[in-house]
Amino acid sequence: MSHRTPWCTTMTVAAVLTATMAAPLTAAAASVDRADPVQAELVTEMRSIQPGQSCWVALRLLMEEGWHTYWRNPGDAGLPTTIHWELPEGFVTGPIRWPFPQRLQVQSLVSFGYEDEVLLPVELRVPSTAQAGTDAVLAARAEWGACKDICVRGGAQVRTTLSVTSGVPALEERWAQRFR
Repeated sequence: MSHRTPWCTTMTVAAVLTATMAAPLTAAAASVDRADPVQAELVTEMRSIQPGQSCWVALRLLMEEGWHTYWRNPGDAGLPTTIHWELPEGFVTGPIRWPFPQRLQVQSLVSFGYEDEVLLPVELRVPSTAQAGTDAVLAARAEWGACKDICVRGGAQVRTTLSVTSGVPALEERWAQRFR
């Protein structure tokens, strides 16, 4: 469930927005929330993974027209996206490798973030103890702030499954080029 905050045009909007968006989320979206202007999914560079190797996984945020989400340093107002991972034992993710943001200006406020679509990649390290022939379920709780004329807090549970293989991992053609 998204919580909506009216967009103010006064100089206090930054304080109001930051305080309002920093409050904990009260409900989680188990699937795509059609009321949320941002849709999320996990995408991967590879279709399979190999024990002891690394690959890239990304949170893909797709925003409705006119909406934007925020960079790690949102600027005057906003809430950066967070990812809370639930991984199989021994799997580890690195920090988000934030793409270069856009400068977003609303009235006198300057923020930094993304419009339309963004991939927030993280490196996934596969333990050498991962067993070939099994599947690794990667799950995460993603949370973000999004704004247009109003601001909303959004979030989603996302997941994907990768096969563990002893052979050369296969590229996920749809996303591999985007990770480069």
